Amino acid sequence: MGSSTFPSRPFQLRDYVGLVKQDIATNRSLIAWQVWVDKLSYSPTSSGGTADRQYFLAGIKVGENLGSGFDFTGAGPWLILEGQNWIDHLADGTQSIPVKAAASYDILGYTEVNYTLNLPTIPRASTPTFVGGAAFDAGSAVTINTNRASSSFTHDVTFSFGDVDGIIGTGVGASVAWTPPLSLLQEIPNATSGTGVLTVVTKSGATVIGSKSISFTLRAGVSVVPTISSLTVSDDNPTVASLVGAFVQGLSILKATVDAAGVQGSTIKSRSFKMGGTTAASGGVIPITASGTVPVTASATDSRARTAAWSGSISVLPYAQPRPTSVNVRRCDAGGTLNENGISLRVDLNCAVQSLINGTQRNSLTIKVFTRPYGTTTWTARNVINVAAGTVTYNSNFVISGGANYPIDDSFEVRVEISDKFKTAAAQQVVPTAAIFMHWSKTGAGFGKFWEGLATWEFAGTIMQDGSLVVDQGDAATNAETQAGSLTSKFVTPASLAARTATTGRTGVVELATDAETQAGTDSARAVTPASLGSGWTALPLASGWAVESGFTAPMYRVMGGQIEITPTILVRTSTLAVAAGTLYTVATLPTGSRPSAGVGSAGAIGVAGTLGACQWRINTTGTLQFSPYVASGTIATGGGVQNSVILPTIKAPI
Repeated sequence: MGSSTFPSRPFQLRDYVGLVKQDIATNRSLIAWQVWVDKLSYSPTSSGGTADRQYFLAGIKVGENLGSGFDFTGAGPWLILEGQNWIDHLADGTQSIPVKAAASYDILGYTEVNYTLNLPTIPRASTPTFVGGAAFDAGSAVTINTNRASSSFTHDVTFSFGDVDGIIGTGVGASVAWTPPLSLLQEIPNATSGTGVLTVVTKSGATVIGSKSISFTLRAGVSVVPTISSLTVSDDNPTVASLVGAFVQGLSILKATVDAAGVQGSTIKSRSFKMGGTTAASGGVIPITASGTVPVTASATDSRARTAAWSGSISVLPYAQPRPTSVNVRRCDAGGTLNENGISLRVDLNCAVQSLINGTQRNSLTIKVFTRPYGTTTWTARNVINVAAGTVTYNSNFVISGGANYPIDDSFEVRVEISDKFKTAAAQQVVPTAAIFMHWSKTGAGFGKFWEGLATWEFAGTIMQDGSLVVDQGDAATNAETQAGSLTSKFVTPASLAARTATTGRTGVVELATDAETQAGTDSARAVTPASLGSGWTALPLASGWAVESGFTAPMYRVMGGQIEITPTILVRTSTLAVAAGTLYTVATLPTGSRPSAGVGSAGAIGVAGTLGACQWRINTTGTLQFSPYVASGTIATGGGVQNSVILPTIKAPI
């Protein structure tokens, strides 16, 4: 609205404009307008002369009254012109138009009102929104609201994601449901989410009103993971695979290949399988140590860092090494009847090997016997017994082959080997001479046995001396028995005692490390002493101008346990030294062979010109020992003391 005064009398021309309604579909506004004359002060005015008035909207005359005669003698105001007009808006729904009201009256003169009328914007292209937000999973339905300005508007809704464009709907009204296809994830094979664009074209009938685009984030849902179709397993021990055709505890080696595939464009980056706490890459191997139903798991990770899991099991046959339950070798006659004076030998044997049934028995039991005269080194092969197929136990006796080859005045060693298709166990016994009360020779005698020339006095059985049992050489503990330390009925020899080595979990004989070995720090078998731990110190060669504070120990260094050590002390100047914060000052240089493999740093303290502060110590690979003060610039004076000294800390670095 606007106003303007007439030039000759105290009257003004005034207009009024009001919005009646807007037609969103046709993009126009209906406005009502009026033109008035107001009296500003007392002035009874009337005339029969000119009385012209006009009204213009957007340069177009929309109202006019050309005539004569008027009477403005009352108080007013006077409505002189009015009307209603439709105004078309611009394509974006906005509109601003010039307005002009003009009047020419006798006596009053001519005046006009001019201004720009800004009409309310009419909503045009719909601005879409996603119900629940603009981030959602592929394969899940989402509702798109068009938020249209007019119920008559329709929309064409499309999307763009990566290199894929698609139509969601045409002729859409207030909303449309869309389920983004999982195949869109092929556009983001290496990511779990990506950005797309939704475009809504708004129409009124066949007329396109406008379009709006918004972005959205499409996610790969938690269920979008690679797949493991199978785990291909085999036995990497070809002998077991061939002979048994099944997995065997302690013998088989599991080889597994993870058969996996990516999902919606992703690729597999890693595959692995796990059994019994051990993990191996696909195609790798893990020894099988358990039996029964053994769990096996597998995993595969794709280019989206998503992981698939698989679980299953394998059946494993139990396995234990061949074991003799009892072995007893004695003299007998040729028919196998026990006879202490017999010249044949009989073996009473109870043994077994592991049953391995895979449809049929896949294991077998073989018994082999070897003999040799006692005290000799060469074994002679004797019996070979192949137990009947399908049988894995033996509990019987047999005469050792070779005929009557075992004279009563000689002792023999007998070795019995029990084998299956994979491993062998052995038992060994000594068969003494035939039993006799006493046997004399020119150089010795046998008691309870024939004298065999093995010693001056040879005994069969135990010996009592003064009521105490005398042990014989056969009662000496082996090295293994000495190591175990559990027997109470055998004696140890110096050799077996020396073989009892010490470990972290067992006492035993140890060798002391030399000073050089202690300092090298690489020996894992020898023991160190306090003396060797304290050895190897050498005085640290100080650079010119540096000395040790009176009353303090000179700094030392040594190489110990694979590292260089420097002892702490307090250093003073023999001549003044101007220092500045952040600058390095050399105190000493270590010789070649005592220098660290990598530089290290440590904190210390410094007194400069009466000011106490901190400093940083560092030693580099050239062996240079330096410090850098944090305090402001100043001078370290001679004479030492708290405020003119440097504290060298303990420094350790790998050699």
